[in-house]
Amino acid sequence: MRRALLIDARGEVRAAATPEPPGGFVYIGLTRSGAEVAFHGSSVPLPALAKALRLLLSCRPKRVALRLLPEGSAPVRLFADAWEFARHAEHLANPVALTPHRSAALALTSRLSSL
Repeated sequence: MRRALLIDARGEVRAAATPEPPGGFVYIGLTRSGAEVAFHGSSVPLPALAKALRLLLSCRPKRVALRLLPEGSAPVRLFADAWEFARHAEHLANPVALTPHRSAALALTSRLSSL
């Protein structure tokens, strides 16, 4: 059983069988044994990355394979679990999406969620 999803720049999820959204997006293929994640575009929009991380952390795959596309741009990288993937993937977010206001809001949200 395999589920394939696309997450667009706004963080909206759709089936991978639909046309690819313009701009950067995240592809996630879920199986019983793990997940395959592919980042499309020059940078990953923050809402897409946040949604992908939430989805992966809730599915708790045993392994995560990351591929940066277009094909051949980087080798596939394997991670032991979704948490290890999350630590690596944070720096791939589009820094332009983090305006000072949003940056402060994200910091506050993360502090509140840890309480």
